[in-house]
Amino acid sequence: MKFSYCGFNAFNQWELEDNYNGEFKSIELTANDICDKFKEEIETFDIYINWSNNLYIFNTKVFIRGFHNGNINVFQELTNPKSDPVTNITSTDEYVLFYNTKHTYVWKYYLDEDVEEKWRLLPNFVKVDQRIGLDESNVINNDNDECILKIASSIRMNVALTSNGRIFNIPYEINTKCLGKVIDINCGFEHGILLTDLGNVYTWGGGSRCQLGHGSTDNYDEPELVEALSGIKITAISAGGWHCCAVSESGDLYTWGWNEKGQLGVFSASKDNIGCKNNEEEESSLNLSIESSDAIPQNKIRKLKDFESADALPNYALPMLIDIYDDESDCLLEKNIVEVACGSKHTVIKLDDGTIWGAGCNKYGQLGFEAKTVESVSYFKKLNVNLDNVSVKCGAWGTAFIQSCVKK
Repeated sequence: MKFSYCGFNAFNQWELEDNYNGEFKSIELTANDICDKFKEEIETFDIYINWSNNLYIFNTKVFIRGFHNGNINVFQELTNPKSDPVTNITSTDEYVLFYNTKHTYVWKYYLDEDVEEKWRLLPNFVKVDQRIGLDESNVINNDNDECILKIASSIRMNVALTSNGRIFNIPYEINTKCLGKVIDINCGFEHGILLTDLGNVYTWGGGSRCQLGHGSTDNYDEPELVEALSGIKITAISAGGWHCCAVSESGDLYTWGWNEKGQLGVFSASKDNIGCKNNEEEESSLNLSIESSDAIPQNKIRKLKDFESADALPNYALPMLIDIYDDESDCLLEKNIVEVACGSKHTVIKLDDGTIWGAGCNKYGQLGFEAKTVESVSYFKKLNVNLDNVSVKCGAWGTAFIQSCVKK
């Protein structure tokens, strides 16, 4: 098993010689030192990247590395009081949620060193009938019962997806009114995004930075269809701090939301693009250019307030179809996007030829460029990744490329 990482590393959450990785393009790592701590063959592996620590899952065990309990360079196992097996985790700066995709229990672990009771078993929200107030204790389900498939966490929400396609902002069920069954969820800092098996995309939450894709900066309490993508079958979604990405069945990439550091990867913007330009004297109006934009009700289209200084890049309140420009060949690539991942203010994609491209903030070297000379990248540029056949993981301020897990 090998990693390649670039980005923030001030708390030694990655085993590197330097605490700050901003000057390195990429670094290859192995996980053998971690595996030796529990002497098991690695059957399954995953990683969750926080800004101050990493959380590793090896088989059904969870390890934390980096800042923890007031110390840096910590490496220790996190075991819930009942030693329940864990298959997945999600995390914020304040806590970690542990769960198992065959069950409904969720353990909450507080990262704050001042919290006395570190572990808490959450009420079984999947098993509770909220309409009649029936409250059941946490139980382990059999394989035929509804279980938790995924939990996505952010500053303002913990969103859970069950095997029946139900969604909860834990512990309350969300009325989705979706066309099709929900198959994936993701969260930004203030918003949520979901995908159905019919390829429809819905967003909700805070919209102050255009991140919902509904043509405005309005907030939505419940998931609302992103109408600009209607008729386009989406197969993958991702959410950054205040932006969203979606990949279509045909391999096209759509992005929308906050674009302060170029994280949307828009190569060129014309007067026909759907943007909220920054102007100190007057608000900018929206122009509709993509084919599906005709479906947007006019009462949802309004002028957008300024967000950044006059020299900032425009935000986009509706999905933009993204072109990938190759500096070396000086032309647009006709390649399909197969994977997308978002950090706080950066986005990384993988093309069908295996190459990796990134756009947005590079303050901590998270795009693999030297941070002192490249602060940000306003459109997708090819990254120098020294591993083949990798999957992409983004933390808020870092990017990891993970090679397929192999047994020791």
